Amino acid sequence: MILQYQSLNAPTDHAKRATTLKNVKSKVTRLHSHQQQRILLDNGDSDGLIGDEVFLHHRITALKRKKARTVTQIQNEERIIQTTSTAILRTFTDHLRRKYDHIPSFAESTLETLDYALKKLPPIDANILEEPITLEELRAAVTTGKARKAPWCDGINHEFFKTTWKERKHDLLNIMNTMYSYWIITDTQKRGVILCIPKTPHTLTPNEYQPLTLRNTNYKLLARLIFNRLRPWLPHILTENQYCGRQWNTIFDAVAMVRDAVAHGTATRTPLCVVPISKRLLTIYHVHIYSQSYRNMASMNNSNTD
Repeated sequence: MILQYQSLNAPTDHAKRATTLKNVKSKVTRLHSHQQQRILLDNGDSDGLIGDEVFLHHRITALKRKKARTVTQIQNEERIIQTTSTAILRTFTDHLRRKYDHIPSFAESTLETLDYALKKLPPIDANILEEPITLEELRAAVTTGKARKAPWCDGINHEFFKTTWKERKHDLLNIMNTMYSYWIITDTQKRGVILCIPKTPHTLTPNEYQPLTLRNTNYKLLARLIFNRLRPWLPHILTENQYCGRQWNTIFDAVAMVRDAVAHGTATRTPLCVVPISKRLLTIYHVHIYSQSYRNMASMNNSNTD
């Protein structure tokens, strides 16, 4: 009787019992819902034990995340609610095509416009930019990339290059030089995947989604290499009043200069600048302004019909 009394009054290890119950729950859930294994996300949650089974909490969190990211209905331009997958995809496709539609332009007029704003490098300096990429340049581009960026469809992100640098550096250098020197870039490397992220918890129209493009990692690495090569030459190409691409020039300086210029022009009643524009350049501006005005009028008409 004394032994039974001591065993009944013995302290209970609640932490161990809770861990055992969590393991049993996750095993039961896993056995009865194999189809939901595909929604588990490696999101870096630290509320589980290292080396332990996935808890029920992770599955519930994954279900909530999937539900929040799934578009169940969307409103098109005609203010009609679309609920089927085909109609939702068509609505987003039409919206993105109208938003990022091609603007008609002429190559000669574009080059003529660039002649007013850009300077040309001497032939000797231009030949330096055409030299093959070195291993030091590639290492600098790989090490300066941001961590934990979303991968492309192949699952390779910037972390892969950092982790396997010793084993893959020469192969990666050959790929970058092939893309840079010979401009051999496949269509797959140039293709991007657009993800529409909701801006607010309750979204109804495509305008309430923020489109993000996932690009190929090799393509982004090549862009970083080109930018690092052009950076030392930008002060020689761009003018002093250029605030995009020039170091030490910020957007705050640009805003201050515009305000001062507007105030000076208003007080003195004088034009701020006179730019010679050719007929071809005017054609580009007129086509662009007409297309934008037509879109604004169409959107106003749609809003007035409601």
